[in-house]
Amino acid sequence: MVLIKTTKSGQKVEVENGWLYLDGKKLSSRVEKIDAWTKQQLDKKYPGNDYEYRADKLIMNAEEGLKSKGLVDAYNAKVKGEQAAKDQAEFDALVASGEAFRTAEITEQYGCDLMWARRFSEEEKAQYSDWFRDRGVCSLPVGGRVKVESKAVRQVVDGRSADAEFCGCSNMAWTITETEWNEIVRLSEMIRAEKEEAKKEYKKAEAASLQRKIDTGYCFSCESWCHGDCGNYSNDPTVSFARELKLSLAEMNYGIKE
Repeated sequence: MVLIKTTKSGQKVEVENGWLYLDGKKLSSRVEKIDAWTKQQLDKKYPGNDYEYRADKLIMNAEEGLKSKGLVDAYNAKVKGEQAAKDQAEFDALVASGEAFRTAEITEQYGCDLMWARRFSEEEKAQYSDWFRDRGVCSLPVGGRVKVESKAVRQVVDGRSADAEFCGCSNMAWTITETEWNEIVRLSEMIRAEKEEAKKEYKKAEAASLQRKIDTGYCFSCESWCHGDCGNYSNDPTVSFARELKLSLAEMNYGIKE
């Protein structure tokens, strides 16, 4: 263990394997800067203090905090690096054996992804129902995950039935080739560009329509060309926006539009 400090009450603050210990007992695996509100309260209670970091309820000065954080971060980086190397080695072995393959997954609630996957091992299959054992797949942490458009996926798989499924809520997937992967990425980029252009055109048309209403005496209070006859004339579009927002919130909260 690396000694950080000994408190006024004689307790030892030490760091080992990514954890801070207080008298040999685990305290926290996080060391962070003290937030502004807490710092303000500490300044009131201990004027002239040099506290800048915290780990759970332990308060430290800059030197102690930076030393602790450096040790914790270094350990975590080492663990992350070791895990990444292990994942890469496993991925390379699966690719070499043909057990790893590319997939296109469609989850309407989360979007669509391209990723590498593998089938369940015999041990894993025992945890699932018979119908899912040969259909289910696990995503691999290496190989990349690419967000794509569902329209692009459906265009490339061209009516093929999904032949794989990730654990979750109807996470349907298709096994695809490298060529299909690249085509889905290309189509997705094209679809997104079209969406962005359509969005720009829509905003442009909406702005023009709004300006025409303002120029021709439209009243955003009564939503007609009353030219002041309603008694509450306003050519400010935010009046209409505020009303629509109020109605939307009422419908969302109470299911009514009154």
